[in-house]
Amino acid sequence: MAHNREPTRKDYLKSETGTVVKKFAGTPSVALIYLNSYHVGMGNLGFQTVYHLFNEDPQTVCERAFLPEHPYKNHTTFHTTLKTLENNRDVGSFDCAAFSISFENDYIHLLWALKHAAIPFDPLQRGPNDPIIMAGGAAVTINPEPIRPFCDLVFSGEAEEAIPQISEILRSHQTREQKILKLGTINGMTIATDIIDIADIDDKSPSNVNRPFFITEKKTHPLEKRVAPGLLRQYTKAVLYDINTFKTQTVIHTNLASFGQMHLIEVQRGCGNACRFCAEGFIYAPFRERSIEVIKRQITHAQEHRNTVGLIGADLLGHPAITSIFEHCHALGLKASPSSVRLDKLSDDMIPLLKQSGHKTLSLAPETGSDALRLTLNKKITNKQILEISEKLVAADIPALKLYFMIGLPAETSEHINELIGLVCEMREIIVRYGRKKKQAGRLVVSINPVIPKPHTPFQNALFENTDSLTEKISHIKKTLGQQGGIK
Repeated sequence: MAHNREPTRKDYLKSETGTVVKKFAGTPSVALIYLNSYHVGMGNLGFQTVYHLFNEDPQTVCERAFLPEHPYKNHTTFHTTLKTLENNRDVGSFDCAAFSISFENDYIHLLWALKHAAIPFDPLQRGPNDPIIMAGGAAVTINPEPIRPFCDLVFSGEAEEAIPQISEILRSHQTREQKILKLGTINGMTIATDIIDIADIDDKSPSNVNRPFFITEKKTHPLEKRVAPGLLRQYTKAVLYDINTFKTQTVIHTNLASFGQMHLIEVQRGCGNACRFCAEGFIYAPFRERSIEVIKRQITHAQEHRNTVGLIGADLLGHPAITSIFEHCHALGLKASPSSVRLDKLSDDMIPLLKQSGHKTLSLAPETGSDALRLTLNKKITNKQILEISEKLVAADIPALKLYFMIGLPAETSEHINELIGLVCEMREIIVRYGRKKKQAGRLVVSINPVIPKPHTPFQNALFENTDSLTEKISHIKKTLGQQGGIK
């Protein structure tokens, strides 16, 4: 491929193993559209799992579609028709267009996709030959309201058990309207027009009142229109209680995907730590873990495809068999790469296993530099413990650390920002000291992002801090840390 040229449809297909290409004669036909680029979408296990489950039915044709890398950059894309990867078919010709939305930033892409599939934005303007439009994914489960006006149906929660039902209903010889009504009876599925408008919801219910720790004197500005918890309670959510019944792992391998060098395996779903800002533990409750027996079989399968196993979960080091999982990978000559490492679960036994898998960099999330503020997030670890763990990592020849912090937290003050800076400087000293001792350069990367209150979490009614205030805080942090050197 030419340098900087976006891959073509043929490039993508050529790079893949595990693709399912059927003759376009099946019933029903489902276009599965990820509202981001191929690179991002094919690194998403949920998207791959839905594709696999639809195509497990020999009668169902499920094909993928993605947005271009830069959908709004080139004016010529105005005339682009959204087509599927497998058979290059127009998305508008399918029985159903199912949109997968993982991130809030991708909500807006739904309009781009509908326009380029020649599908009316307004569900009431769609005719009998237009595909049924449904949307699901993590962002939709968190808050379906931004995209609901453009959908016939929205799906909240986990779709594994719903897929066969969707196929069967779409296959029936009913009208488009009758199919929508029947699809709306599936657990987790909601007919978009059945939701009562936000203006009719009582916004003064006890669950919509600010909790005491949200009270702060910092300058904030409320959104003009907030989504009331009462509105979101109208949606049902599907839950797969036994995740061992489905193999949630990479189905299509391609080096053109994010994490394409790995075989991804879901180890856990949800999270039991209930950090107050994080939606993961709330929208995917209850917390579930895959059994070690199932995981080992998936790891054995992985060695046919990749040398590294990507372990997906929010609390991986808390899995009761995590050491056995790493040891099984190593026994097969594979490396293990965890998607998350919780500081409070990073034991002395785990550090050598991480090193054995070739880790030279670890990502850690102190969230803030203040013990007291961190406790309000329900993260029970102190700066002292964070520094002790950092010492052990660097001593074990894991000399590069990436730190994730949030600013704009409820009750945050300028003193908390200074504590953040102080913690980073202390961690820098650890890396510099061991770097001199071992005559090798370490690295410290700091990522700072504003906290974004999520529906379904205890922070859902917190105010997003004024952007001027956030900019001032970030500038102060960058200026102060920039004077230290050795921090990126």
